[in-house]
Amino acid sequence: MPRSDRRRSCFARWSNSTLPHGSEIWNALSQMPTARQAVQAMLQKTVEVYTQPGSPRGCLVSLSAIHCEAKAVRNFLCEKRRASLDSLRRRLEQAAKDGDLSPNANVAYLSEFYRTVQQGLALRAREGVSRKEMLQTVHAAMSVWDKLAGTNFPKSLDSQS
Repeated sequence: MPRSDRRRSCFARWSNSTLPHGSEIWNALSQMPTARQAVQAMLQKTVEVYTQPGSPRGCLVSLSAIHCEAKAVRNFLCEKRRASLDSLRRRLEQAAKDGDLSPNANVAYLSEFYRTVQQGLALRAREGVSRKEMLQTVHAAMSVWDKLAGTNFPKSLDSQS
């Protein structure tokens, strides 16, 4: 079996054994009535899962194989990260359709911002940052929700560069 296939197989076994933890994070998106509550719950659950005592800190999908030489492994993990971003974007798109977000909200930027915060939490957890500090980051990220999700955020940032 080629090395990249072995790595995928290893990841699949790991994923199946830890799926309940990772799925808790993404299930939070559908369990809350508003988009804001869903994103906040996703970030808080991220902190809880990534700092669980007795478990590796952080996220294998977010942190592993970024510099891996095996293109197939890199692509596989990139696909997994993209799927997480897509889940968040779909939740926010539904919120926009339901009138929970301003019609002027830029769902793509909002999704990208909060997914980036979530990936940053993975790195901070791996570095050993306390749960309290990570929850402060969540609080800070949510403090800009109204600006990012409201009418004051430009529909396109192209003119902002």
